[in-house]
Amino acid sequence: TLFRSANQEPNQCPDCIASPLGTRVLMTRKDGFVKLFVGTTLSSAPQVFIQHSLSIKRLKESEDGFQLLSDRSFLDILPKHRDGYPIKYLYAFESGAYVYFLTVQHESLGSPLFHTKIIRICSSDPYLYSYLEMPLECIISEKRKKRSANIEIFNILQAAYVTKPGADFANQMRISVEEDVLFAVFAKSKPGSSEPTNQSAVCAFAINSINDFFRQFIDSCYNKGLSKGLHHFYNSSARYCVNESSSETYCGGGNDGSRMEISISVQRLDLFFGQFRNVLLTSIAVFTKGKVTVANLGTAEGRLIQVVVSRIERSTPHVNFQLDASPVSAIVLVERTADPKGYIIVLTGNRVTKMPLTGPGCDHFLSCSKCLTASSLMQCGWCTDQCSRREECINKTWTQSTCLPVISEVSPLSGPIEGGTKLSICGRDFATLKSGRISARMTSIKVGKFPCKLDANRSNRNRLLCTLGALSPTWDYSPVNINVISNRNLSTQAGVFSFVNPIIMSISPTHGPKSGGTLLTVTGNHLNSGSAREVLIGAKLCDLKSFSETRIECITPPHSSILMCPVAVKIDSAVRKAKSNFTYMENPVIGNVYPLQSFASGGSTITVSGRNLNLVHSPKMVISIDKLPKVFNVSCKYRDNLKVIYCKTPSLNHFEPTAAKASFIFNNVTVASFHFG
Repeated sequence: TLFRSANQEPNQCPDCIASPLGTRVLMTRKDGFVKLFVGTTLSSAPQVFIQHSLSIKRLKESEDGFQLLSDRSFLDILPKHRDGYPIKYLYAFESGAYVYFLTVQHESLGSPLFHTKIIRICSSDPYLYSYLEMPLECIISEKRKKRSANIEIFNILQAAYVTKPGADFANQMRISVEEDVLFAVFAKSKPGSSEPTNQSAVCAFAINSINDFFRQFIDSCYNKGLSKGLHHFYNSSARYCVNESSSETYCGGGNDGSRMEISISVQRLDLFFGQFRNVLLTSIAVFTKGKVTVANLGTAEGRLIQVVVSRIERSTPHVNFQLDASPVSAIVLVERTADPKGYIIVLTGNRVTKMPLTGPGCDHFLSCSKCLTASSLMQCGWCTDQCSRREECINKTWTQSTCLPVISEVSPLSGPIEGGTKLSICGRDFATLKSGRISARMTSIKVGKFPCKLDANRSNRNRLLCTLGALSPTWDYSPVNINVISNRNLSTQAGVFSFVNPIIMSISPTHGPKSGGTLLTVTGNHLNSGSAREVLIGAKLCDLKSFSETRIECITPPHSSILMCPVAVKIDSAVRKAKSNFTYMENPVIGNVYPLQSFASGGSTITVSGRNLNLVHSPKMVISIDKLPKVFNVSCKYRDNLKVIYCKTPSLNHFEPTAAKASFIFNNVTVASFHFG
């Protein structure tokens, strides 16, 4: 029943605890005596039964139910402030001689701004006389200094968790591993609201440090006669520290006037260097594994994140996966942290998920290198062809030290016997270092029986680059294997590479204008072998356009004089010379263009005569119209044994031009321009 039969009045219901606006209850036990510390959000709405903002209750001795510890074991916000100054009790815990509540409330009466406060009460105080409250803030500063002018303040608590730190994090905080630490998730609030935005930060507060702040303020308050605040609890504004008191004995006495409010915020820096600036975190649970401190963070999108906590270096989450579409609840249960089978229980909507503290598993790591570079907390290893934990790898080889390299692609597939070929070997798990980098001392490559010199600086776990040396001219040119040895593990790609002897058979044409632009074709065999190729005309490079196994095409460079130049093809370290030279000759000269008029409908034949026109390949005429961006390209042809070029004019009916400009382009060089109409 809701009410005891002895007293059926709703306002006499000490058994009733929860409020529809929110209640946080902490149960403590000492010497077999159980107490309930209850924080309740109140409003001015009529109450079905009497509730208090903060109260201490105990179990009844002779029957089920609860009752106040004493007739003064409560503290109430004034009725006139209950709607304008709601207090949300979000988290409660016990540490040492104190009980703590974390709340979100207005910064002051009448202020539209919200902030987070920590409330401390002596657990032995039956009257709440030792009540203290103080603001907490989590900040991000670019210079990692709390006094920096450019800081971001995260003011609204979302979730919290109290535990003892691992040795590494304790050393960073300069505290003992036996001290309690409050880990708290904060968000930035929307303007004039306690509703959070999608911006979060995570901070850690050593409880002893919090107590030092309280002690310092108590001493300062009584030494300087400061205001005790708490105007939402008291009508009087004249509450000052006027009587002598000592913070060291604060739990041993006091009265209704001893309670006080601290207005100065305790600030701590975000532990994750702004990683969650664009995420709304909704839960946190922290546990230790060896010397390491690990945080489990839940998000409003239903994701669960696991990340190592550090104050001195940026930690990357080693677990980040989708649990559900609903937000992760701030209520989190961590069990058996010292047990290899320890687990965490989280809530998302109506769903309960139990996950090992070591993470959800290893099978989402699809390559050996990613498996072995996963956080050691996940206890992953490579089980022949998949990532798993040791107990899941049955009748197979399980390792956490090395990966068998796998070759998937080699380029190029052939190269000259003179060597110099830069070989690219693609695959996976080539890395020999945990960082993913390649160690030249622990990695070697052989093509057949010949070593390929590794470029460790440009190689990575998925791609090896190496350079081949020269072979004996008597090599039989048969395909050979490529062998990669990494961490004493061998991987072979059989019969994929061939050493070849490139040959030049001919070049065409053998002459061209000194202005350059001639399309030169080199024919031969194995011209597509190797990793790099050049065509040289004398000492100048021919601009490479295309190549295949039997031909290379390039555009000749200009030359200042008439001369014969040797032609050579360089493939990696191999150089092959053509039997014929390429001769530079005088440039083509246009002597006459006829006619200088054309019908607008086109179809007129423009005849061009001159000298050395036979040196031109693919001559073109380009027609442009004044004040219009339109350009017409016309291919021309030869006549009279390559001595005359003729071109057909295009139709210009749609443009109604009175004059146009025509230019002739020979071997990509503009030779002459003229106007015609």
